[in-house]
Amino acid sequence: MRAFITGIGGFAGSHLTDLLLREGIEVHGTTIFDGNEANLEHCTNRVTLHPCDLAAADQVTKVIQAAKPDWVIHLAALSFVPSAEEGPQQAILSNVLGPLNLLEAIKRNCPGAKTLMISSSAVYGLVTRDDLPVPETKPVNPANMYGITKASQEMLARLYHQNDKIPTVNLRPFNHVGPRQSPDFAAPTFARQIALIEKGTQEPVIHVGDLSAERDYTDVRDIARAYYLAAQHCRPGETYNICTGKVIQMQALLDMLIGMSEVDVKVQPDPARMRPSDLPILTGDTTRFHEATGWEPTIPLEQSLRDLLEYWRERV
Repeated sequence: MRAFITGIGGFAGSHLTDLLLREGIEVHGTTIFDGNEANLEHCTNRVTLHPCDLAAADQVTKVIQAAKPDWVIHLAALSFVPSAEEGPQQAILSNVLGPLNLLEAIKRNCPGAKTLMISSSAVYGLVTRDDLPVPETKPVNPANMYGITKASQEMLARLYHQNDKIPTVNLRPFNHVGPRQSPDFAAPTFARQIALIEKGTQEPVIHVGDLSAERDYTDVRDIARAYYLAAQHCRPGETYNICTGKVIQMQALLDMLIGMSEVDVKVQPDPARMRPSDLPILTGDTTRFHEATGWEPTIPLEQSLRDLLEYWRERV
């Protein structure tokens, strides 16, 4: 079995790589040599990396022809919401043109490859507590550019499944957390700041955005296992939520991280970290995914945060 991962060196991609290697699966993946390869330092001699700009159709065709995958897991994306808002053209190139080129290459070279298109819970947009937990049947209504690009990617996947019989599956992971996550995101930026304060290189103040938001966090290693199970068991043409079904307020998450340290800190709101389109609360219904794969999250959030904090302690 040969798996092909776009964005292999990223947060989820590197953990998925670890899992697939443990399962004895041959792993190929795309890289743009942007620094994320550090996540693969422990296994670069066991994977095949293909330099590739997914926005360049000829490059995508060449790497798909070289890899000849049985499974494709499309993870590469511009995934930081503010970056997509500030650079919508780049978001379209990365999150719409990239998957379009990938699907075209699969259609022409390996149309039988099971293809997981990793979308996002951002496609649901603004929801109310009455909508929760959000099922896959809820109409998509993205509230930001990132969500719009992911909804577009989903439609492309459905089109290529319907018209070209490519066995595509749309997966909608909710928030995930754990070691190797970029400090662009809330939990790792909290952890990194705590690590810097512990080291004495940052004043004892943690700068934060909106702490009232409530999110559904899954450990990235549970997410990687979900993708592995999805490649084996999910039905082509279907869409699946992946999450725990439980929410935690960002204030409580920050308190957990602070409680794992012995430093005294102050918390200071930073207007630059406030997002105008931020959702107050979001969690999903995973019944469909559980029935298809048997997957359940196994790693508690406290362990995820402890591992995340240790990761940043080692790096600062």
